[in-house]
Order: sequence, then C-alpha cells, then structure tokens
Amino acid sequence: MANIRSKLRKIQQGIDQIEQKQFEEIRRKISWLQYDLEDVLGHFPPDNKASRQRLMVFLEYEEINADYPLTYISEGQYACHMYPNVVLTYLHYLLDEVGVPPVDEIAIYKEFILKGSPELAMEFYCLEIKWRQFSDQG
Repeated sequence: MANIRSKLRKIQQGIDQIEQKQFEEIRRKISWLQYDLEDVLGHFPPDNKASRQRLMVFLEYEEINADYPLTYISEGQYACHMYPNVVLTYLHYLLDEVGVPPVDEIAIYKEFILKGSPELAMEFYCLEIKWRQFSDQG
C-alpha cells in the first residue's frame, strides 16, 4: 500500500510540475503580448482545463497576429477552424460551470465550427439543447 501511495505522490508531483511550467508559459506569453495578466486570467481562468485550452488558442492567435497581422480572419474564426473541439468544450464550460449562456456567441461559433468541421454537428446540437434548457430556466 505504501508503494502505491509513493507512486501516486510522484505522479502528482510530476503533474504539478507540468502545470507550473504551463502556467509560466502562459504568463510569459501574456507579458510578451503586453496584456494585463489579471484581465486575461479573469476572462480565461487557468484553473479549468477548458478555459486554459481556450486561453492557449487565444494566445497562439495573438502571437501569430503580432508577427503577421491577420486581417481576414478573426480570433473566433481561427479558433473554430483550427481547434473546434476546444471551442465546443469551452462553450460547455461556460454553460456548466460559469452559468453564463453564450447567447451571442453560440450562433457565430456554430457557423464557424460546422463550416470547417461538419462532423461536429451532433455535438453542437447537444450544446444547443443544453443552452435552451439553461435559458428556459433563467
């Protein structure tokens, strides 16, 4: 039993180190982009996996945009095209954990996601059902 606890402790320490390195990378990118750390982390809390993934996509877009300005594609379009599952997971997070229905975002993201990834239509349909249930309760 002690052997199992020791292995679990080592695994947890490894996970903690990885998360710490990832958070330092996030801080570095936010600083490099000259954004306010508290403002960005307030919008995308890094303690939630879905939010942290969405933050990484946002920062990736902003880094690319800093070097090569993207005038024809918005951050939302980029995220939906390159990382549609991250955006879907983030929208579920908004509904499930934050309690903020992304009313204006859902239709926009639906168009962007399904244009590039029509195989996600059922997943998006489930999200819309959940959103309607949430909005009916409110």
